[in-house]
Amino acid sequence: MFKVTLLIKMIVKSPLIAFSHKYFQLTENCLFELINSKNKHSIWTDFDENITEEESYNLYIEKAKWSDFRIIEPLLFNFYHAIELVLKGILALNNEEFKTNHSLESLCNKAILHLEKAEKLKEILIKYCKLSNNESNNLLSIFYKENNLTPSKYYIILKYPFDSNNEYSYFKIHYLKDKGVDFAKELLEDIKTIKNQFRNL
Repeated sequence: MFKVTLLIKMIVKSPLIAFSHKYFQLTENCLFELINSKNKHSIWTDFDENITEEESYNLYIEKAKWSDFRIIEPLLFNFYHAIELVLKGILALNNEEFKTNHSLESLCNKAILHLEKAEKLKEILIKYCKLSNNESNNLLSIFYKENNLTPSKYYIILKYPFDSNNEYSYFKIHYLKDKGVDFAKELLEDIKTIKNQFRNL
């Protein structure tokens, strides 16, 4: 009941932040499915001579439908769009103008100046909007750096497999097995923290 009340208050206070809930929710739903399916990409079954090759392939697709190599790009796109809405919502709450672009790093630099009462939210926004020097603890920083991009270009690399100059690589976020499950759990926890921190805005 408290979460519902908080969301209703946020709809009135900041439509942008309230709208982010929908994208966070879709991201969470997919993450739960990825975790529950154990992020499998190799499926072993007993040979059945009565099953056609097409039926076998369809069975594989069904069992692996929530694996990272099938859903991670749109999943992350929705997550980052939610983050963008939060950043712009924070700025709007503080009567600060912002450009209607997707520059997450610039938006983050401005938004965190207004988060003295939401330190955990500040940390998470920095974590996902800026490249980390400690790559061993940041899967997404490795992914962006490999493609010579920053999170500000999420709306390109997570929507299109190439641009006029480059073909993007997704190997760093595909076929991660247990590591992918751990990443999904971490992302879920961060989304939960983000939502809980809205009360401090």
